[in-house]
Amino acid sequence: MKKNNVRKHRKIFILIIVIMITAITLAVETYAWFVGLSTASTGDITIAISSADGLDLSLNGQYWTNGGTELKIKDADHTYITETGCTNANCAYNGNKNIWPEYLNPVSTIGEIDTSTSKLKLFEKTSLASNPGGYYITSSQVDNSATEGNGYVAFDLYIRNGTGSAYNETYNKDADEDIYLSPDSFASTVVNGNQPDYGAANSVRVGFFEIGRTKSDTGSIGTIRNMKCGKNKTGVTALCTGSANMTKDGTILYTNDELLSNTWNIWEPNHASHSTNLVNYYNTVCKKRTNSDYTRYNDLYRIPEFDYCDSITTGSIKKTYSMKSVISDSQSETNKVNIYDGFDNNHYDQPNLSEVKTYKTSDALSTDNEKVPLIKIAGNSITKVRVYIWLEGQDIDNYDVISQNPSVQVKFGLTKDRNAINESNNNAINNTQSSFANDSWSKIKENVQSGNTSHYHLGDMKTIRIKGEEYRLRIANMSSPTGICTSSSYSQTACGFVVEFVDELAKKPMMNTQTNVGGYPASIIYSYLNNEAYNNLPNDLKNSILNTRVISGHGTSESNNFISNNQKLYLLSTKEVSGYDNEDTAASATRQLDYYIGKSYPNRLSGGNFIFTVNAYKGNGYWWLRNPVESPGFAVVDEYGMMFDFYGVTSNENVIPAFRIG
Repeated sequence: MKKNNVRKHRKIFILIIVIMITAITLAVETYAWFVGLSTASTGDITIAISSADGLDLSLNGQYWTNGGTELKIKDADHTYITETGCTNANCAYNGNKNIWPEYLNPVSTIGEIDTSTSKLKLFEKTSLASNPGGYYITSSQVDNSATEGNGYVAFDLYIRNGTGSAYNETYNKDADEDIYLSPDSFASTVVNGNQPDYGAANSVRVGFFEIGRTKSDTGSIGTIRNMKCGKNKTGVTALCTGSANMTKDGTILYTNDELLSNTWNIWEPNHASHSTNLVNYYNTVCKKRTNSDYTRYNDLYRIPEFDYCDSITTGSIKKTYSMKSVISDSQSETNKVNIYDGFDNNHYDQPNLSEVKTYKTSDALSTDNEKVPLIKIAGNSITKVRVYIWLEGQDIDNYDVISQNPSVQVKFGLTKDRNAINESNNNAINNTQSSFANDSWSKIKENVQSGNTSHYHLGDMKTIRIKGEEYRLRIANMSSPTGICTSSSYSQTACGFVVEFVDELAKKPMMNTQTNVGGYPASIIYSYLNNEAYNNLPNDLKNSILNTRVISGHGTSESNNFISNNQKLYLLSTKEVSGYDNEDTAASATRQLDYYIGKSYPNRLSGGNFIFTVNAYKGNGYWWLRNPVESPGFAVVDEYGMMFDFYGVTSNENVIPAFRIG
């Protein structure tokens, strides 16, 4: 393996309140983001929001549903969000800025509210030009300063909360009441007759943006309706979640990063679902990028397979890098924006794009200790929420010609019950059929034990929350060699149902001093994984992890391998990732994980001395493997997926553990 002494610098009583939109159906036709416009017509649709237990709803801020009565948004005869003049909660107010579009066009946003208009900043494509690794794109900002654009849904929703503590004028993310997405929420593609499913719903986003709030007994209708960002009045808190900061009277209450650590107000319904067409397209077209170069690996290592972005499966979870500003056609070559720019795609950090953290459907389905709210509202308050529904153009699913007139159906609800479960018993309809992404850990454990794993596939991903941060996990192995995994001389680390982290869990040194004596069991990371890291996992996951026998190699100054029984989390080895023995003295006691089989290549420029593994790169920097090499080093994987000996054992590198379920 490659030798490298120098570290490279890299880059209660629970109130159950349900707000439900029972069906938003958008018929999509013509083209998606890359090729042209995606249009939608809105047929006979009934949309309703219901409430109970102290939560009242309104489209006008004057007339309320009074708990349990449906709030209609649209049905076959009326589009209530744009109609005015009624004397009930089911119509908008004069002067509203709501929109039900004639056409649905892909747009892109990082979820930033323009404080001067109290509307979402959205960007639309102006041009697209192919390149060797995707498409260069330019954009303009949607002009919604006076009226909203015609390519997405937008409306004001007023929520009156009559429960909780006394009204707190100052936003308090710890004291405000948590609101969760109901577990039967979904977005799906409706297929008519023989019409193919192009997965149009996989790029749907629903955003909930709190504009402001006031006391629930506020008598002034004008005060309620006219709450705006940056327009604080007596008794009104201008919130503007999604803007750069949350402010009141010019004082910053919380930064957007602080808010995101507690709430994710953009819901991505199908975060781990991709059509087969999309998978094939992405794996064929997307190439890694260095500035304007898309053949970085072929020229350097003569491994053309490494020119391409890490391959995805139908169950992969990909980050979305959305537009945060206008993208002009006068960009330099290195600053031109490729639709696949973003570290999780082509490894290229693009200043014109930003990663957008979203609320996942798996968050709604979760009942564990790490469940997070969608939004927060104050007790005894009226909150103005601006709701947007759009197709995110920068979602990798928004890629292909959609000319067969499919329809996107959206349903969502909100609840105060953090332990709410799906009681519809209609999984085929609500899009929560068994999958690795959406099943609970206890359900996954049950399925693994019974052999009912047909809904799980190698490469499928799932997210978990640890102390508020999101991490992706991936199925890395589903088989066991016959007869040897039970042998005391064989490591169980590549036996059975193995799940690996995709995102780095932490950055840690392997050792306190320049040595590899004692091997992996003597390392800082071994202690960290068996104590702090394991203890921080969600309870449901901890209860599903198997004890594992981990056999690890030794360095040149020792002669015996190390056997560690009853391990929960562990590092992988060179053999388990690359399939090659190299300098791992315990290589014969394990095997290559199923997921990585067929993904390793020798460096053809060096005659095969260096080993590269496609999809092995995770995070920004090296990641540790558990096998010692020539003293005092340990093996690592670098940003090219190359495994080599690394002697900087006291430097902080990525910790990417694995575990077994069963």
